[in-house]
Amino acid sequence: MTHVVQKIFGTDGIRGKFGTFPITVEFFEKIGQAISDYLGHQNVSGKIFIGNDTRASADALKNALFHGLGGSFEIYDLGVLPTPAIAFLTAHCGAICGISITASHNSYGDNGIKIFNERGRKLSRAEEEQLEYIIFNEADHMPIDMPTIHKASDKFLAAYQRHWEKTFATNCLNGLSIVFDAANGATAAYGSVLLGQLGARVFAIGNAPTGYNINGNFGTEHQQVLQRVVTETGAHIGIAVDGDGDRVVLCDREGKIFTGEHILAILAINLQKQRRLESNCLVTTVACNTAVDTALKKYEIRVHRCDVGDRNVAEAMAHMQSNLGGEPSGHVICTDFSPTADGLFTAVAFIRSIIDDWDFRISSLRDYFPLNPCVALNLPVLAKIPIEEIPILQSAIADVKNELAKIGIGRVLVRHSGTENILRILVEADTSMRVQTLIKRIAGAIQS
Repeated sequence: MTHVVQKIFGTDGIRGKFGTFPITVEFFEKIGQAISDYLGHQNVSGKIFIGNDTRASADALKNALFHGLGGSFEIYDLGVLPTPAIAFLTAHCGAICGISITASHNSYGDNGIKIFNERGRKLSRAEEEQLEYIIFNEADHMPIDMPTIHKASDKFLAAYQRHWEKTFATNCLNGLSIVFDAANGATAAYGSVLLGQLGARVFAIGNAPTGYNINGNFGTEHQQVLQRVVTETGAHIGIAVDGDGDRVVLCDREGKIFTGEHILAILAINLQKQRRLESNCLVTTVACNTAVDTALKKYEIRVHRCDVGDRNVAEAMAHMQSNLGGEPSGHVICTDFSPTADGLFTAVAFIRSIIDDWDFRISSLRDYFPLNPCVALNLPVLAKIPIEEIPILQSAIADVKNELAKIGIGRVLVRHSGTENILRILVEADTSMRVQTLIKRIAGAIQS
């Protein structure tokens, strides 16, 4: 018998245009069947938590998933809830699986799914491959029993609220004015409330979801809105999250953006000063600027790099026994708080890390450091041809690596996006001129 297996999981779940494979109602029913079969193979039963962001397509996909899962489990519909809250509740309220229906920072026309195990962690690549096998070879039956859907229990949502209250002291943001941009997404209903309960005066933007405006002109993908409102209102700081709330961007009172590298480094330094940075190790990805390594060296903090993707970060953190890791994009995982990235938590933890050491301007930060010149270029492609199968591109990359090795500073990274048909090129070097020259050399090879 011939078995067919198709790769549908990217670096962060399954994602694509709604109505187009694999983001169709019919296929989500098959995903539900596969999850049911997968859990059945492991002889586990119990609660499954399912939530979603604010996309108009969420209900149709969620109902298809319910139908596919069948009646073997206690299925709880958490409604609109950020991905990190779903992961946390899965881990702390006794669920065997958590599911977020979301396309993260993508526009409203897209949707997708992120799946968590009983510990609130994203599935490993091996587990995803098992699901892919089941989906394409076994999940073609209709469930015998239809599920009973339980609405979100107040006690579950209260558990997340209590976790915030235990993590941050009452009024720890007292006296601060904050612009909070919810991207018209899953944090719109509660983000400003949580910040207000910590004592902040909050100017809320991007907090009127319609189902069709998620990530549209607001959120992490449209930072200029946050910057403008911060300077217009005279707020101390700005916070923007993406549609499902696991990614964050911050700006100072002048509208200047903190890079993901600075957020990671300052959080690591703060934890190390409190002797809470496990293994004295920050985990990040190959996309992170190497200036971080230099900045943390004086604090005797080592930097461990892994492949791009917050799942890879989480796995590397477990391997390195570190409690802090993340990506320059603004995905930050602190396992002291949650098993997955939580944008709002990251923002508050960062503010608390620097609040005694600055005047709300980046330039005043003692631990601020310049990044090495670096440029990232995204080139649309029709198909993701393996890079090793393109000799002219391989030759150009080798030439760039040789030149960077001679000067002793910099790196080159060329990879396909895990969620889109895009080839990502990143070059870091000692000068901006050299970066531009080298990235044009690689782009030219691709275009030729």
